[in-house]
Amino acid sequence: MDENGSPVVIEYKKDSDSGVLSQAVSYLSWLESAHHEVEALVRKVLGSEAAESIDWRHPRMVCIAASFSHHDRVAGQRLPERIDLVRYRAFKGDLLSLLLVDSSPGSPSAASPRPWT
Repeated sequence: MDENGSPVVIEYKKDSDSGVLSQAVSYLSWLESAHHEVEALVRKVLGSEAAESIDWRHPRMVCIAASFSHHDRVAGQRLPERIDLVRYRAFKGDLLSLLLVDSSPGSPSAASPRPWT
């Protein structure tokens, strides 16, 4: 959960991987179908107040990888969910750099199922 009480899916890939975004979307789909399980876990770890204050209207995905393809960036901008693409770089001496390379604020109705047409 983020500082606003919204659920967050974080997907990390050790290398460059064009599947990072699709996997995060898959996990978000599961998360949205498992409200009761997630609320029970939050209740157990963070308490009842946190579980009752989950804001299911604005879930977010954070995808972390060594790099992202042009297609990842385009898909991230087209999807209605909130998405952050974060590039990491590891340095000697156990140093890590994180850089936000793209961010999509999502649409207000992102948590609502969209009908197929």
